[in-house]
Amino acid sequence: MLMTVIVMMVVMSLLVVIFSTSVQSLPLARQNQDYTAALQAAEAGVQDYVNRLNANPAYYLKTTDSTNAAMGGRWAPVCPSTSTCASTSPGEWYSYVVNNTSTEANGSLQLTVTGAAGGNPTATGNHAVYRTIKEQLRDRK
Repeated sequence: MLMTVIVMMVVMSLLVVIFSTSVQSLPLARQNQDYTAALQAAEAGVQDYVNRLNANPAYYLKTTDSTNAAMGGRWAPVCPSTSTCASTSPGEWYSYVVNNTSTEANGSLQLTVTGAAGGNPTATGNHAVYRTIKEQLRDRK
């Protein structure tokens, strides 16, 4: 009887240690997911700008665009429709800044895109994770 109680106490102690360790690793896993999602959001921002540039070859001349929520350092959601992207909550966002000062000279422009995940970057006190990509885009000609 005493041996059974001791074995049960050891098993319970092991379970508490295992549970405690796994609960402590949850924030690290969340941080890793947000870190990866922020990079994917930044890549979505690059793709968004390239799509706009393909649709309008003179788009690189614009420094502001009222139809583009991501231009000029403002934030745009990766998935603007919450009905079709409910799985991305709390959401992924991107923002970009275009430097076209050397475009006329060498045919390239620099696109700096920041992705955010794990929080709304437009809200105060957010805990979003940010990743930034700098791309050098050149004319295909």
